[in-house]
Amino acid sequence: MADAELSSQADQLYDQMEYAKIVEILEPKKECDDVELLWRLARAMYEQHKRLGSDAEKLSYLQQGKVTVERAMQLNDKHPNCHKWMAIYLNAITKLQGSRAQIEQGQVIKGHMLKACEYGPSDPTNWHLIGMWAFTVADISWTMRKLAQVIFGEPPKATFQEALEYFLKAEEAQPGSYSMNLLMIAKSYQKLKDNDNAIVYLKKTRDYPVKTMDDQQAHKEAVDLLKYLGVKD
Repeated sequence: MADAELSSQADQLYDQMEYAKIVEILEPKKECDDVELLWRLARAMYEQHKRLGSDAEKLSYLQQGKVTVERAMQLNDKHPNCHKWMAIYLNAITKLQGSRAQIEQGQVIKGHMLKACEYGPSDPTNWHLIGMWAFTVADISWTMRKLAQVIFGEPPKATFQEALEYFLKAEEAQPGSYSMNLLMIAKSYQKLKDNDNAIVYLKKTRDYPVKTMDDQQAHKEAVDLLKYLGVKD
């Protein structure tokens, strides 16, 4: 099968959440020089790692997937999906490795996310990912930030306003494409004490068609937050 056909097949299987099948058909190509096949293999491996049992198994599998991303990036370091998946892999790996790794790699992860946005500005996922990074960093408590500074050095910095701007860019790139992005817009507005706009986006999240696990989580959080804010309709 031609590489272009394999890429198309991988995308169809990804939409069907057949991640193991994608790995099966693309793994023989892991030493190839086709960036499009390599990042798709890495994408499927990332989804597959979620189905593994222990953290040790997940970490080992993620590190294998990261090697595939690294190969793709060596071939084309201006491909937005190479930077996107490198950021995703580094974020997942450092979460399993602990706080020190997260802080030490924080700026590296942000750098890959910004490159993904630079080279792929029309992909809403890129903006959503950098928004999630900014929101998570902004949400670190003052005490934990000071502790991290003392133990590990200067931690990364971000604000909720910055996170909101990234989430809004994701929504602008492809309106209504991702329930979790709508939720994060709402949560960012809430953090900024703008409950009126938060409620608007919470209602959009609540009414979003539930098809995936992310949709289910977003719907539940939206319903709970609307109750917390006293919204009954």
